[in-house]
Amino acid sequence: MNPVKLITPSSLSPVTTDEAKAHLKVTTTDEDDLIVSQLKAAVKRCEDYRQSNIMDATYELYATQWPSLVKSFNLQKNPVTAINSVKYYDEDNALQTVNPSDYRLQDFRCPCFLEFDSGFDWPTLHDREYPIVVNFQSGYLGASSVPSNIKHAVMIELGTLHEIRQSETVGNGITVVQMKNASMEMLDSETLWL
Repeated sequence: MNPVKLITPSSLSPVTTDEAKAHLKVTTTDEDDLIVSQLKAAVKRCEDYRQSNIMDATYELYATQWPSLVKSFNLQKNPVTAINSVKYYDEDNALQTVNPSDYRLQDFRCPCFLEFDSGFDWPTLHDREYPIVVNFQSGYLGASSVPSNIKHAVMIELGTLHEIRQSETVGNGITVVQMKNASMEMLDSETLWL
């Protein structure tokens, strides 16, 4: 599988501070900084579990060769909203850009794929390890487009971080680890298992 690297993380959040405070039933501003910090941690935990950013971020896929049988690259993320560029180092080690009319995004698949036209002739590549670089956008473009199960998973994580500030058993023998499983189960329908 081709490696994928996060280039530009998202500056957006799937849950606003006001939504977070409403979920936590906090009406004062005393803990706003703490809540913002916990919200970022909750989002990160959910992103780590999903193996993908929730909100719009820039990634690069690095490939060793052109795809052979199926003329497509698995982008390993979902949703993908745009392919910014497909570049490659030619046999003279000069960076070239593939014309966008020679490929398209298959965003109806999960994970999303970059598909080349059947008539696209593979240019000769330099012998460097990763001569092909695909730059693309993945994640939801706004909080209103984030599925509710992802938002609720973030809020469950946030609630756990806010209420249980250390590892210990609470309630009727339910452990912190067991409580976290509820949010992870909500993410399963939106998570890529590669």
